[in-house]
Amino acid sequence: MDELDELEPELRALLEAERDAPLPGMAAAKARGLAALLAEAEAPGVDRDAKGGDAKGGDAKDGDAKDLLAGVRQNGEVVVEGHVIGHIEGFRFIPHEAADAREAQVLMAAAERVLRDHAFTYVQDFETADDQTLALDVDRTIYWNGKPVARLGKGPTPWQPTVAVHAGFVQDVGLQRRIEARINAWLDRHIARRLAPLFNLREAGFAGAAKGLCFHLLEGLGSCRTNAAAPQIKHLSQQDRKALARHDVRFGTESIFLNGLLKPGPLRTRAALWSAWAGKPTPAAATGKAASLPTTCDRGALMSEDDWAMLGYRHAGPSALRVDRFERVMAEIRKRAREGGIKPDEILAKTCDCSEEALPDLLRAVGCSPVKGEEGALFRIRNNRMSA
Repeated sequence: MDELDELEPELRALLEAERDAPLPGMAAAKARGLAALLAEAEAPGVDRDAKGGDAKGGDAKDGDAKDLLAGVRQNGEVVVEGHVIGHIEGFRFIPHEAADAREAQVLMAAAERVLRDHAFTYVQDFETADDQTLALDVDRTIYWNGKPVARLGKGPTPWQPTVAVHAGFVQDVGLQRRIEARINAWLDRHIARRLAPLFNLREAGFAGAAKGLCFHLLEGLGSCRTNAAAPQIKHLSQQDRKALARHDVRFGTESIFLNGLLKPGPLRTRAALWSAWAGKPTPAAATGKAASLPTTCDRGALMSEDDWAMLGYRHAGPSALRVDRFERVMAEIRKRAREGGIKPDEILAKTCDCSEEALPDLLRAVGCSPVKGEEGALFRIRNNRMSA
């Protein structure tokens, strides 16, 4: 087939019009370059695979950029006849700003042809890229070299999410499947590494009540409320408890949790997996480093106790406290209650990682109430307090 016939009809018509009458607002140099693309295609013996400079696909004669027909440079710039018309982010083409709608149409049509030819090489680069170039953020987006390439969706279990690839200019179904396969392989390794204590617990071969508790922890990505697993906890033997403790399981009065999964890295992975499973946005402050998260925003108001548990936190009114911090807070509250009353002072606020002004609301949320006759001065634990 003649090379000219390979050009999309729309692109050909636009470039023919451009050659005869430059588009208003388009830079003269760019106009000449795009018009030359059609002229080169019409000329006999033209090598359409010719590339120039550092564009992928080979070097032009003498390395002169002016001989470049079309290609993609190592830095992701998309060039046509030596003119940069946009750049690649992940698998998406980001066009440079055009002077008007007709220019934008020409640039997009030219870019689509270039990227269609480039997709195979680009996918190969992605398949062989080092794992360190990929990352999963708390918003469940997967990045390659800092650019989004996929997003997690709900899978059969919280730790087995689906992957939706941002295919962009990669339109070939076979190439899309190769991208998805590469991302899934990396994601499996990433989750297995970040949540290793959880999967070690699953493979430990526990039976009976201990196995049931392990299932609760697996569903909660490493933590669960004690009242949610009360039947299993009740029937644990001392031998079970010791064996579970050897697998990093910590027994608190309010929560059961894997201590190693409260570090920043695992918490970030848990946040991404929870978001995919629940279909809800991750709380903005859930970076993995905070001992408490604000719950006064709309996002927090939509979250259940089980949601917070999967993130590694417990809801406490204006704050969500990381489960280990929540245990410290509740222990301090019980201690003060035994000593005559819970005073909402600066020391307790520091333990709760909140302001003194927010402390009364936090105390009410975890089951405390002001002492009658001393409104706001002291609190006591309500007799019917449930595990928060």
